[in-house]
Amino acid sequence: MWQNLTIPDSLQHKLDLFKGQGQLHHNQDDLFSSDSWYAVLNGMGVKPQTYDPIIDTSKYEIIEQAMKRSAQALMQSAAQTLDHQDYIQKMKK
Repeated sequence: MWQNLTIPDSLQHKLDLFKGQGQLHHNQDDLFSSDSWYAVLNGMGVKPQTYDPIIDTSKYEIIEQAMKRSAQALMQSAAQTLDHQDYIQKMKK
């Protein structure tokens, strides 16, 4: 039933933009965040044909540093997390 409905122009534009270069246009009427759109589209197997050429202007050293900081923060957070058995024991108390 709903599978046969016409896609609204705004949704078609969003899909075309993502399929073209992996971009998402977010507007105030969107029900989902960009992260949710990426997850849904990726889960549905929708892949961009190419990447956004503006990426070529990125300063990779800055990105690399940010990724390293993010990985370090994640490792520190994970190191403080209880393992499964300890968590279960804590929850039983």
